[in-house]
Amino acid sequence: MEHTRELLAPTGILTGLTEDDLRRLLHEETIVVEFEPTQAKRSLPRLARSAGDRRKLRAMFNALEAAEMVDERQRALIAELRRLLPIAERTPTRTPPRQSASARRKEREKHTARP
Repeated sequence: MEHTRELLAPTGILTGLTEDDLRRLLHEETIVVEFEPTQAKRSLPRLARSAGDRRKLRAMFNALEAAEMVDERQRALIAELRRLLPIAERTPTRTPPRQSASARRKEREKHTARP
């Protein structure tokens, strides 16, 4: 428990969890990952849908990768999880400027005028 808190403390993800809550959470997640590892990985994108949630998870992955006690197998798993959680880059959408009433009138007249 202490090791987990130490690893995840920089992310702030455990803020507000009591020892009992953390113990229960880790126990439940361990069962899921042990018995259904593939399904657990596949469910991650559904659990972290928003860009904000995905950024938090990426911060946690970064903190875990920086820890000296993480081995190569664990680093490979972190890389795999990171690939499952792409963060869509927001591109600003431009709305065309609104035409003035006189410009709209001229456009209508141009289309309705007879040759």
